[in-house]
Amino acid sequence: MVNVTVSMSEETAKRLRRVVKEVYGSRKGALSSLVEGAVREALARETVRGRTSFKAIRDGKVLATAEDLEELAKELRSQGIAPRGIRIESSQPLRPVVRAGARSRVV
Repeated sequence: MVNVTVSMSEETAKRLRRVVKEVYGSRKGALSSLVEGAVREALARETVRGRTSFKAIRDGKVLATAEDLEELAKELRSQGIAPRGIRIESSQPLRPVVRAGARSRVV
């Protein structure tokens, strides 16, 4: 175990201690357990955030997943699934393309 010192507002610290006491009681290590769990969740989200993945969905069922659209198209072709009528979702929002006349630019 390693000790880490963090700073937070007094109001946040009071709320944190109150929640820890309500959820875990006053057992030894309760605050550390809650904080470690929250940090692990934040780190897991950050790890996933760096990668984009795409899902092909029809009628609420995931048909295929891939890390890029070309790979997703290949997977759908290999399964013999036509792309019409399929919703494709991205794990991250895509940057919009601004179109003005014959030119386009990425914002």
